[in-house]
Amino acid sequence: MPEDTCEELNCCPPGFSVPPLGGVLSIAGDDSTNTDPNIVDGELVLAEEAEWVNCNIGSAGSATLSASSTAPVPPLTVTDFQNVKVGYFAYALAIVKTFTATLGSPTITITGGGVTAGISVGDIIELVTTYFTYGTTVLSISAPNVTLSTNALGSTPAGVTDTLMSFRPTTGQVKIGGSPLIPASTTVSSLTLSSAVLSNATIAPSALTRVVVAFFPAELDPNVTDEDELFT
Repeated sequence: MPEDTCEELNCCPPGFSVPPLGGVLSIAGDDSTNTDPNIVDGELVLAEEAEWVNCNIGSAGSATLSASSTAPVPPLTVTDFQNVKVGYFAYALAIVKTFTATLGSPTITITGGGVTAGISVGDIIELVTTYFTYGTTVLSISAPNVTLSTNALGSTPAGVTDTLMSFRPTTGQVKIGGSPLIPASTTVSSLTLSSAVLSNATIAPSALTRVVVAFFPAELDPNVTDEDELFT
């Protein structure tokens, strides 16, 4: 294939699924069936890149997120709200927990605040390739234990309390009891460098630490995520 015909693609890691866009994106450049109210015929749709922030939720049902000083996890996250603005939408991408693992066992024990809150069956785990292979998912939850789809490659050191594991839904945001931790269409009402107040209260059952929250300027389409330009 000639070099000038190649296009760079953004691809999802294994284990993630991308829902289809609503409507029909035809070569002619229109939503020919008019099935998606968020797509305007002939319009360039820019899916804005979100700012991922490490956040803490201080108490049950709090609408305030505080920036976490914990080292960024996953790698693309930041520890303040410098690039977030009032009016941005908020979306809980993942929750990070400390855990202990035993060589050869698929069952881990979650430690620290909130225990298993925010973890759901089917979540993919990240940040722990030392202990579990990439693509490992959650099979069952019995607090404080979580059973995964693969066996541990090693045991966590005795007495170490800062081994981190990220739990991320393959579709949708972090849920509590089947409902989004941050209600749909929630935006930032006010903020400082270290905290953000949301337009809706979270449904946190207690204080939750290390919640990775994405902030983005416009909810263009519920099926469009960031880092792409789409012509309708």
